[in-house]
Amino acid sequence: MSANTLISNLISSQLPDFVRADHPNFVAFIEAYYEYLEQSNTTIQLGKTVERAKNMREYIDIDRTIDGFAQKFYDEFLALLPKDTAADKKLLLKNIKDFYRARGTEKSFRFLFRALFNKEPEFYYPKSDILIASSGTWFIERSLRVGTILVDAVSSNTLEGLQSFENTQITGSTSGATAIVERVIISYEEGSQIFELYLSNALGTFENGETITTTNVDDEDLSAVILSEQLSTISVTEGGNSYNIGDTVIIESNTGTGAAATVSAVSRGNVSAVFVNLGGAGFRTNDVVIFTGGGGTGAAANVGAVLSNNYYHANTYNINSDLILTYANTLMNIANYAFPAYANANANTVLSDAFTNFLFGPTGPIISIDITAAGNDYISLPTAEPVGNTRIKNLGIIGRFNINNGGLGYSVNDRLQFTNIPGGYGYGANAYVSSVAGNGMVQHITIAAIASGHLPGGVGYNPNYYPTINVASSGGTGANITVAALLGYGTPATSLTANTSTVGVLETITITSRGLNYASAPTINLTTTGSGTAQAVATVSTGVFVYPGRYLDDTGFPSGFNFLQDRDYYQNYSYVIKVRESIDNYRQFLKDILAPAGMKLFGQYMLDGEAPIDDATITFAESEIDLETLYVANAVSFNTANTFLYANTQPGNSNLSAQGTFSVWINLNTMPATNTAQTYIYFAGNTNSSPRFAVSVANNYITSNNFTNYVKIEGRDVTGNVVLDLRSNTATNLRPNVWMHILSSWNLTVGNSHLYITNVASQNAVTLTAASNVTHNVTFTGVGADHRGAGRFNGCMTELWYDDTYINLSNVTNRQKFISNDILPVSLGANGATPTGTVPIQYLRYANVAFANSASNPSNNLSIAGTITVCNTSPTST
Repeated sequence: MSANTLISNLISSQLPDFVRADHPNFVAFIEAYYEYLEQSNTTIQLGKTVERAKNMREYIDIDRTIDGFAQKFYDEFLALLPKDTAADKKLLLKNIKDFYRARGTEKSFRFLFRALFNKEPEFYYPKSDILIASSGTWFIERSLRVGTILVDAVSSNTLEGLQSFENTQITGSTSGATAIVERVIISYEEGSQIFELYLSNALGTFENGETITTTNVDDEDLSAVILSEQLSTISVTEGGNSYNIGDTVIIESNTGTGAAATVSAVSRGNVSAVFVNLGGAGFRTNDVVIFTGGGGTGAAANVGAVLSNNYYHANTYNINSDLILTYANTLMNIANYAFPAYANANANTVLSDAFTNFLFGPTGPIISIDITAAGNDYISLPTAEPVGNTRIKNLGIIGRFNINNGGLGYSVNDRLQFTNIPGGYGYGANAYVSSVAGNGMVQHITIAAIASGHLPGGVGYNPNYYPTINVASSGGTGANITVAALLGYGTPATSLTANTSTVGVLETITITSRGLNYASAPTINLTTTGSGTAQAVATVSTGVFVYPGRYLDDTGFPSGFNFLQDRDYYQNYSYVIKVRESIDNYRQFLKDILAPAGMKLFGQYMLDGEAPIDDATITFAESEIDLETLYVANAVSFNTANTFLYANTQPGNSNLSAQGTFSVWINLNTMPATNTAQTYIYFAGNTNSSPRFAVSVANNYITSNNFTNYVKIEGRDVTGNVVLDLRSNTATNLRPNVWMHILSSWNLTVGNSHLYITNVASQNAVTLTAASNVTHNVTFTGVGADHRGAGRFNGCMTELWYDDTYINLSNVTNRQKFISNDILPVSLGANGATPTGTVPIQYLRYANVAFANSASNPSNNLSIAGTITVCNTSPTST
């Protein structure tokens, strides 16, 4: 309020002179009174009556009002919007009337998402992809082939001359037929240039050889001569047999030229037998045979029999199955190396006694193949390849030789010498001549091991780099022997017998060039391919050529990108909001403010860098449920310096419990030092006492049991006795910088317990004292440290959930309440009630920027020691 408008400044001039002269105190009192009424304050309750009345016009202007009145405007007109919007509230208030008027439109949704999250949503309507029978667009294309193009009487047989006809109405000079030219194309058939006009709205019948005329928008006079008498169709009247797709069809005519056609479809058959000409080596009965080529599908076969008489190679092989990787980083002086064959193996154990072996056999070259499925639609003979044992193939064992030339003068027991070529690294092969003819010609080679414990045929040989072979002999010469196959290799030369009564029967001929000037139908000659007995007849067209009809898209096709209508997602009254925000954060606002009546809302979480697309491949979240794939679990960062959470209260309301379930996601920055006290994830206890319930991580803390990087869940009764002690095993050792999920449950009444590390069963040492209870009657609850601030957790943590109820975690469905099949967090509900239907003792998660504490008992809310920050990673992003 300016000084010129203050009533207090006018008091003296408004009073009579005698009052001003005789009663100055009265004048001062009146002035002071009005000065009081004219006092201003940004707090509504402290402003005075006159000042508020005189400035009312300013206070109703959102740009000039005081904060107190502004908040009243927000409460009145923006009541349904959240308090912490991303938009300027004053600007929002100025436009809110237009927003309310547009409620339910896409523009109103975009406005709201910009205001709330500063993000731009995209929209998808599932009804656009509902399958509707016969909804495809059927199209029949018609064209004229032309030549002798004239533009203003000047020859113009060029693309530019042809394009002059686009979007014009042509007229036949003889027939009087008319049509609209939609587009033009220059193409090539059999090396000849083709000018073609594609038509619509054709009226009348154009004649072969007549001139068409028109005038275009540039006022150019255009004309061209129709070139027709083209090959139109070829129909098969007798199919013959043994024809193949792609066979050339001979077209004979005394008048026309340029037409060409090929076989495009023949009848199909199945596989009836496989004959083996060369059986390879190292196969077993029932090894799979794979069919490729031939154009068909579904054929399947197995190895029916093998030659297992040791003639080409050994019948059985004793194969070691241990992997060095399994025992990597194992200390040489430990008491137990955990070899499967010898559990107590140690530094004094002979290695060969500790290794694990399996017997591979009976094995040999393939003798026969059994067809298990004949398949269908084969148009030619496929190839067949047997699949050997992968482990055996990787060993690279020589299993068979080719005697290309037996030479002369060799003796039984002459040894074969193996020399690796560049690229080959095999070793240990050993073989000798086991049979010769009377003239010393080598007839058979036998494979043997170089010594006990070695594999016959050596190891490490590569089928692409077979070694060269020399026969060491005192009198033999001229032998040429090569490696024929390694064990598990050797594609047999196969011959397949198909159903010859149906395979190769000619069904369809496709015209690849229509030619010109066919005054009569040409003769189709099919005697040079296949059986030579197929027959077909041709037809020719004059004037307009009519192409076969076709659909312009896959709309209405069961195989297209369309879906059957349902009552939920694919229906006329559903819509999808696609934005990088969980539907949990905006579902209620949309329902309260914008959602059109009768429409069903779905949400799609759009990832960074994902382009908005209608045919989305991400699973949608329906407005009535939480979808696990959309749940983002941000995490809290704990460090050993000063960060942990605490409360001087007990967890929950019950003092004793025989049951419990605990779940948490953790990512350790570093592992606890060996033989040091454990670091606490969760702690409940009394001051200066052992924990009554605790979940911790330790490394060889209990040295007598040699537990390494393990999880420990401990519970004690009211007197401090341990009644619950669960620990994870070495198969699921914790590791730093990896998100891992701890999930455990127990029931002391019946003696049941479970412990899973990242969805893998991991329970090892177990103490369960029957008829006991874990006490919650404590004076301290902590997360990330114990009651002294010791044992501080170093890493990230999220989704800590603890309740005094037992969940049977051996049931995979129950585990999926906490962790998805994809090893990702799932939503436990805003207050953690989703897994059991009730609010748990403790549920801690980091949502946006506020740390959410237990909702079951306000006294359980935890205070922060240090600073809580968001981790730069989360289990959702791993």
